[in-house]
Amino acid sequence: MKEQLLQLPATFTSFKSMAKGSLRMTFDTQEEVSQEAKTKIIEAHEEFGWVTFLVGEKKIEIDDVVGLPELPKDDSKKKSNSERLRAILYVYWKQQGEQGFFEDYYNRYFEKIINSIKEKLQWKKKK
Repeated sequence: MKEQLLQLPATFTSFKSMAKGSLRMTFDTQEEVSQEAKTKIIEAHEEFGWVTFLVGEKKIEIDDVVGLPELPKDDSKKKSNSERLRAILYVYWKQQGEQGFFEDYYNRYFEKIINSIKEKLQWKKKK
């Protein structure tokens, strides 16, 4: 996505603590939002970028935000290993003819994996 500055007068109305120290923040606009701004908002949906909130009347100029550090790579869209495994098991279940409910199949399959690993463990016997 092309870099662009979106600036709206807004009130920071709420926040919520999220996992790993992140925050969910809500801003409410006080005025009617132009069609141009709405278009920019829609284009930016689910994009990763910078949020700058300046309390007061001064408008932020493009020169004020030049030289921001590079954003870290967004891995939030990357599936976790368990999500990847679940997706693969779902495809396998479908290819096997979708017998029964997927949740039951998923739980049985995981039980097989767990038992297989348990069998390979070298348990120390208590004396």
